Amino acid sequence: ERIAFRTMDNRSNIDAIIAGAGIGFAASFEFEGRADLVEVLEQRQEWTAPLWLVTHVDLHRTPKVQAFLKHLKAAAKSWPSA
Repeated sequence: ERIAFRTMDNRSNIDAIIAGAGIGFAASFEFEGRADLVEVLEQRQEWTAPLWLVTHVDLHRTPKVQAFLKHLKAAAKSWPSA
């Protein structure tokens, strides 16, 4: 009865947190540089999860998929490690 908003959509969750609807879980990169938000709990190792990118065997070697993988790998080098 005290829950005012609930969503399974990540973007809606982030928008609600930014709008001041309450607290919620979000990736730290979503809020970097936002002095108007406060981290309530420090990150915990058990909250991390591996990320897999799965492609269909017939599409894996296409230029479009390979270009995306190249971009993703380059961007991931700047991500903080868990």
